[in-house]
Amino acid sequence: MKVISMGQQEDCFDGSYIREAVLDQPIDSAFVEYLGKLGRCCHYRDFQRPFFTVTAPDRFKIKGIEGNSSLRLIIFKISDNSIEKDIISTINRYTLKAQ
Repeated sequence: MKVISMGQQEDCFDGSYIREAVLDQPIDSAFVEYLGKLGRCCHYRDFQRPFFTVTAPDRFKIKGIEGNSSLRLIIFKISDNSIEKDIISTINRYTLKAQ
């Protein structure tokens, strides 16, 4: 899995910001499990469009839908761009062998 582009969505009054990561392939449940290792994962597999969030308190939240080729990153501290770089690096390291 690779991040092929990042887009700025919006900045929030609390100092956090939202970015959209476009991926080179659709999200599947194995990828959600992989991301789940970054924090607390809530995976709603029974939804018509399976939805997930991965949250690391005071750092970030990742949100997405299985089958889509993009996800949202909510970075809670706008001054710390290393969090975004770490998440992108983690996504780019994902392969089927990572399961």
